[in-house]
Amino acid sequence: MESINYQGIDRSIEVLKSNMAKYHYTIATPLSQEIQDFIQSDVPPEDWNEIKKNIHKDIKTIFDERQDLKYFYAKIDGLEFNAATIYGFSQVADGELLWSNIYTMNFYNRDNEIFIDPDLKDNIVIGEDSMSYFLYNMECKIFEVRDKIAPGVLESFNEFNGILKYIIRTTEL
Repeated sequence: MESINYQGIDRSIEVLKSNMAKYHYTIATPLSQEIQDFIQSDVPPEDWNEIKKNIHKDIKTIFDERQDLKYFYAKIDGLEFNAATIYGFSQVADGELLWSNIYTMNFYNRDNEIFIDPDLKDNIVIGEDSMSYFLYNMECKIFEVRDKIAPGVLESFNEFNGILKYIIRTTEL
């Protein structure tokens, strides 16, 4: 695998944090060691159904395969700015996980009685904005921006920082 441009990720995170602070958005802390251990665990909670267990396995896989994504979460556990969201792992409000929890959103995308989007069900959705989903394509091992309305890939990136740069570009106020 190619070398990872950690400085590029750091620059993107700093731009996003600066924009978030300027407009009074909450800036998440880095992913805790406890959550990192949970993600890296080979054994998901016993009471989870097969779909949830598969999501846990897929998230563990991307943390094993994608050091750039793992590095991002070691710096900031997700973000929300100007309609763009990178799902986090541990943010809670009133003792409940926020809607933007990566597990919650992937459970919804794969185990939904109303509609399961075939473009999302075999991938890990890592975020979204008002028009698109940000995901990791498990088969191709690339990051993609997919249209929410018309099926299809809008942009694809070999590095996670491509998603961050996309967010910076599309959220400029």
